[in-house]
Amino acid sequence: MALVCSIALSPGALGGTNSTTIFVSATVVSSCRISTDTLSFSDYHPGDANAHSPLDATATVTLTCSPGVEPAVRLSEGENPARTAGATRAMSGDGGYLSYDIFIDPNRTDVWTGNKTGALSLSPASSAALRQYQMTMYGRIPAGQRVPPGAYHDTVKVSVDF
Repeated sequence: MALVCSIALSPGALGGTNSTTIFVSATVVSSCRISTDTLSFSDYHPGDANAHSPLDATATVTLTCSPGVEPAVRLSEGENPARTAGATRAMSGDGGYLSYDIFIDPNRTDVWTGNKTGALSLSPASSAALRQYQMTMYGRIPAGQRVPPGAYHDTVKVSVDF
């Protein structure tokens, strides 16, 4: 003979409810993105009257930083030492070197070297979430350089400390 047993359980009899909490965290880090224009000089004519005047150009550095960041922009001295008096940098080309420099100020009296930082101005594009800064680099090729025709270039590292 088989015995069948049936037990009915109510829903409360199966168990209970238990809960816990979960810790949620994030770290907001300081950040600063940097972008630059090309410092592009117009044609340099060493054999005419222009050779007696320096050749100037400008470029813009733009920083986009998180709020509260106090950035400082630094420039390397480029890949080539200057080849003439009155400059710290040089562009190289097939014909040799063309000396130039980058200055912090529009009067081109304060050379922008590795331990100096340029003046930043807050851009109108700034918001509460991101602060945008802009600054100008002032380039100059000294007058009177006798160099062969050709394309000349240099690479300068632009760094932002924040």
